[in-house]
Amino acid sequence: MKSYEYSINYELLWVYINQGHEIVGELIDLVPMFVKIRLIDGQFKIGTNGIGYEGFGGGKEDFIKVCKFWKLKFIIPTKIETK
Repeated sequence: MKSYEYSINYELLWVYINQGHEIVGELIDLVPMFVKIRLIDGQFKIGTNGIGYEGFGGGKEDFIKVCKFWKLKFIIPTKIETK
């Protein structure tokens, strides 16, 4: 079984989502929950299908603050596909 490598390098995550990629992550605050992190209409959004997405404005510093607050870790992609 393949294991995945997690990261809390939010600067790298910022680069990925600003390139238009959707990245899978995990919130580990109260109850662990898998989420998608993406950029939509100029806002970075963290959430899940079926529950919804929370949108946040601001720049990289605000993004990093939100990631730290939610104790977000993300799965480092092994392959990035372009659309």
